[in-house]
Amino acid sequence: MTTPKLGQFATVFRSAVAASGMTLSQIVDAMADEGVKVTQATLSYWQSGRSAPRRQSSLDSIDVLEQVLGTTPGTLSRVLAEDRGAQKSMMYHSSHMLGNSSLEEFGIDPRTEPVTVVLRDDSIIAEDARTSSAITDKTVRIMADDATTMHIIDTWDKGDEAMSVRDVRFARLGEAVLGGDGSLRMTPLEMPSSLKRGDLYRVEYSCGFSHPKRVVDTLRRWFAQPVVFYSSSVHFLGIQPAVIQAVEVRVREMRTSGRRSISEQPKPVELVDGYAQYTVLDPSVAAFYFRWYW
Repeated sequence: MTTPKLGQFATVFRSAVAASGMTLSQIVDAMADEGVKVTQATLSYWQSGRSAPRRQSSLDSIDVLEQVLGTTPGTLSRVLAEDRGAQKSMMYHSSHMLGNSSLEEFGIDPRTEPVTVVLRDDSIIAEDARTSSAITDKTVRIMADDATTMHIIDTWDKGDEAMSVRDVRFARLGEAVLGGDGSLRMTPLEMPSSLKRGDLYRVEYSCGFSHPKRVVDTLRRWFAQPVVFYSSSVHFLGIQPAVIQAVEVRVREMRTSGRRSISEQPKPVELVDGYAQYTVLDPSVAAFYFRWYW
């Protein structure tokens, strides 16, 4: 396993903390006053370089962190973006972003990792609304003759149980491995070794989730490639929400700062016998998920 390359972020963050004259405990309290929860242990990991912000909740806290430390807006987010590089291959579970740095953390070469295009996600919300599952159908392009294993890397909210991959079709499920600070899980799916570079293959699997409260959204699917066709559905086995929305997410690069601006466009959808579905055809859509209100 290779050591993750965290680059400039740890150094710049450490310098900003020193310049502020604040302790990590004081920073935690100041951010809490602004409505942002972060632990002292998390800040310590970031400062030492043992980890870097990767969850969307952590990424969203950077602006407040810059404000608390008194740094120029964009100082930390810019170097974090540079560390992550122009990583277009991103995957979200709930609101969490993962990229090539996560592959490298498990010793996986992103250059030979099979490229996947998600065709559909079908989510099922259990009767208690605290457990859910999602069936995912992907097309896979092999990038190297000796690299016929795709890797699913996920993370999860505090309080949630780790996502579990199951019911794999057309591939062999390998043993999952934890990484990072324990908040990442890598699950390998082994495809036929006879596949060669350039071959296309299809893989289907389901994932199970457990939540401490009633779940209010589906898997947030980020697209590594411009969308040609993507279909998503959600099925409520028990209680049904009062309102459900299909949410298209778009990302715009800010030329001057290099930062990303993320906007969401919710659209009302109709429930029919507990089912809702939506199809994305617009290549400008960067991600999609369902959101609802009980």
